[in-house]
Amino acid sequence: ALRVDTYDAATNMIAANLYRALGQATDARDAYGWAARSLTYRTAATTALADLALARHDWTEGARYARNALDYNRFNLTAWESLAIAERRAGHVAGATVALGEIAAIDPLNHFAPAERFVAQQTDATATFLRTSLRSEFPDESIMELAAGYVRRGLPEDAAVILSIEPPGRPNA
Repeated sequence: ALRVDTYDAATNMIAANLYRALGQATDARDAYGWAARSLTYRTAATTALADLALARHDWTEGARYARNALDYNRFNLTAWESLAIAERRAGHVAGATVALGEIAAIDPLNHFAPAERFVAQQTDATATFLRTSLRSEFPDESIMELAAGYVRRGLPEDAAVILSIEPPGRPNA
């Protein structure tokens, strides 16, 4: 399809997702860039570009793409998560705190904000806060999902921190 129309946004979005799944980050970045030119795919493509930048440990570019995604959808939790990570990794505590506050305001039950606080400051207080926030039926699966999000962004060391948390017992076990 790209041979017929190299600049087709929908085709580039599909191609970018396939390239990313195949580990071809450079091709994925190129295709997401073309997809982002369309308002239909702009927030999704720029969010993916933010995550690809985080995987390269380019915190500045990751934050820039996350902010760009938020320009088109301020409720994009994935972009807020990427921004929080980029700001924390760049040493911008205030920026990370703002991003985490936005996540909590949009979705008070979201587990990412307590998890990111624990990754940033591995203290007994942040560990307890994370554990007590895991009130779902399957808290150990919630921890696995949080860790998978860090791995998807190319941050296995942050995922390992999350996996070090002992989940609370299941409420109905």
